[in-house]
Amino acid sequence: MTLETIHVAADSAGKAIDFAPERSASMEALKTTLAGLAPSNIPVLIVGESGTGKDVYAQRLHQLSSRALDPFEKIACASTEGAQIRAKLQSYALLTNNARCGTLYLDDIQELEPTVQKYLLALLDSPAAAWNVRIVSSAAPYIERDVEVGHFRRELYFRLKGACLRLPPLRERREDIPTLLEHFLAKHARELNRGTLTVAQAELDSLAAYHWPGNVRELENLAIKFIAVGSTRIDPEDFPANTLRGNGASGARHPSPLKVAARKALRRTERELILEALERTHWNRKKAAQDLQISYKSLLYKIKQIGADQEESLRGERS
Repeated sequence: MTLETIHVAADSAGKAIDFAPERSASMEALKTTLAGLAPSNIPVLIVGESGTGKDVYAQRLHQLSSRALDPFEKIACASTEGAQIRAKLQSYALLTNNARCGTLYLDDIQELEPTVQKYLLALLDSPAAAWNVRIVSSAAPYIERDVEVGHFRRELYFRLKGACLRLPPLRERREDIPTLLEHFLAKHARELNRGTLTVAQAELDSLAAYHWPGNVRELENLAIKFIAVGSTRIDPEDFPANTLRGNGASGARHPSPLKVAARKALRRTERELILEALERTHWNRKKAAQDLQISYKSLLYKIKQIGADQEESLRGERS
């Protein structure tokens, strides 16, 4: 789904809840700026690399505004057809001033087709348009370059950039990694009904040395992986490739052959048990999860991890 209306979780005061905590100086300054912008209707452009949390901060801006109880509608410009975007924009432009429209979030505006850019600019400049909606946009860091070379309309860029929030990549605020990791581990442990993990300082130091090309999203996916596989502590061998080497970390460690062999044996045993349960239940995943005494979500993750989904596909072709 590319056109979606999101009702962001809020408490009785209309404030956003369950956002990941970030305590670095750069993020504290950004939060202060965001809180100052929230009460106004000025268009806001959020710029950042993929995975830095642009969607999260757009929702936070909405929840801190007077429109918090109104819809938050997202248009994914990269995956929505131009005709759909134009139809949605026109529907907002034709609304009367009596209609409360909440926030319209244009995600990845650098992906807007030239014809849609022209159409949106015309709507924003039209005196007949009764816009009673807060416009928040997001863009990749190269949006300025696209403006300079003419790939994105300069006039539209400055109309959407009433104020600009720049989200720093995770590698530039490594002090946030322990707090974010703790938050994601606790969040997904609750969702998957699993126990909490122990994270040693040595592991945190290694994670801090990683360059995190996927930013906060990559860190959260790593936390989900740890929880889903049922770990009781984070093992460096499960870290992203080159976390412990090739990125400036000193004292890179290498797992012992015995430890590697033990982990391989454990994974083989786990794979065999999962496949046996699936065969026994005729690939009824819910029954298999009950037999294995793990959650349904955990089983789905493990099936994909061990490649059992591909085996099922081949099995279906043979039958």
